[in-house]
Amino acid sequence: MKNNILLLLLLATSFFACERAILGLETENTPINNFELFWKTYDEHSSIIFPKQINWDSIYQVYRPSVSNATTEAELWTIFTEMIEVFDDEHTLLYDPIADQTYVSGSQGIDIAMQSFSKALLDEKYLAYRTIIETAPDFSYGKIKDKSIGYIYIGDSDGNHPEQTIDEILEVLGELEAIIVDVRNNGGGSASFMKPIANAFATEDRLAYTVQDRIGINHDDFSEPSAVYTNYDGINQYTKPVILLTDRFSVSAAEDFTLHMKVIEQVTHIGDTTAGAFSQTSPQQFLPNGWTYQYPVQLELTPEGVCLEGIGVIPEIAVENTPQDIENQQDKIMERAIRYLFETYGIR
Repeated sequence: MKNNILLLLLLATSFFACERAILGLETENTPINNFELFWKTYDEHSSIIFPKQINWDSIYQVYRPSVSNATTEAELWTIFTEMIEVFDDEHTLLYDPIADQTYVSGSQGIDIAMQSFSKALLDEKYLAYRTIIETAPDFSYGKIKDKSIGYIYIGDSDGNHPEQTIDEILEVLGELEAIIVDVRNNGGGSASFMKPIANAFATEDRLAYTVQDRIGINHDDFSEPSAVYTNYDGINQYTKPVILLTDRFSVSAAEDFTLHMKVIEQVTHIGDTTAGAFSQTSPQQFLPNGWTYQYPVQLELTPEGVCLEGIGVIPEIAVENTPQDIENQQDKIMERAIRYLFETYGIR
């Protein structure tokens, strides 16, 4: 995994040294107690049990009889990973800092998505140039070869001064007839970093999604919805055709960005469905045996009131790259975007 997921795992390592001091001798380190704490925390705090209609009680009934105080760490690890796989959610994580092993629920499609995207191929075959943004880890822009089409790649949803950055980019690309914005292989980060970038393409304020926090022990205990808008900021707006590219490794903040962009009239969404892991993630949780874990804590809904957890944002034009396509030096998603701009707008 990468980006925000890798950062969370690094934080887990640093927190491990503090874990013993936090827990002291108050929490007994036995397999049974570890199991009970693990199951109960998800039961009382995970936000996706309700929208995904997961029978978490049945998970307890299935796995609790397998745990005794003679259960080994390896056996307990297998039990825990099987339990959380039911969530199918990239924000549901388990980490063992001693064995240095990590389990991310719902990550099976990510490896394929990573193999189905290549910046090197884009640079070699499709881009006339690429300029790297110094204030963001994986943010760059350029131009499609021999075409009046700009290109912006955001591979990480973190950095500094996004408002200033996107305005500077649009100063360069603004005269072009269209822009392709690419958030494929974006593992997430900060939604507040991504929102100003979407605002630069808006023509008016529009509701992008609503957010509710889980606030009680019942699976459907949520706060009142808080509305999140894509806002017209009136500074160097780009209102010509825009294509948004996504894949199965467009996760979390990249998915929030996708929802922001989807409500902008001149934006067309092309590529593969996003990961379907929208919520903010809990702080690191600690078990007596030193393992750490996390879970989603919010409910996010589209303007129509639809929860896309575990589903993802579906493109208007579905195109999927494969590892074989990349090996054959072909990015079918990029090629479809370029062809769409020509067929729909006559942009060459």
